Amino acid sequence: MNARRLAAAFLAIGFAFVSYVAIAVEPDMGFTTPADFLDPTKVATGYHSGVWRLENFVYLAFPVALWILALPMEERLQRWSGALAGMFFLMVGAIDRVGTQLPSLLSDDASIQASVAALLPIRFALLKCVV
Repeated sequence: MNARRLAAAFLAIGFAFVSYVAIAVEPDMGFTTPADFLDPTKVATGYHSGVWRLENFVYLAFPVALWILALPMEERLQRWSGALAGMFFLMVGAIDRVGTQLPSLLSDDASIQASVAALLPIRFALLKCVV
């Protein structure tokens, strides 16, 4: 199987996994409305869950798959759109990595929640740019 087919398959499986988490897992974690994803208390708790850690690695791998698909394209707009989407996903994954590490960097819950509250609008904006 060539790299482009593997990248496309990874994107399909990755987006299916992210959708599964949103539909089946996150409601049980207390995420029932879009506003819940901007609640630093809920998100800080979510960063500790194994499913969000796995989802973070998916977000970190999306750029590689997008770049494999987009960079060889002859159409300049498609090439740059795919490359830029990959950069946005890389930034989302980096923000999530920071979020998962906050408990080891900060000593109290108030500081962790304040840091998460500062990260969330940036993460949300990046995801809106990708979609």
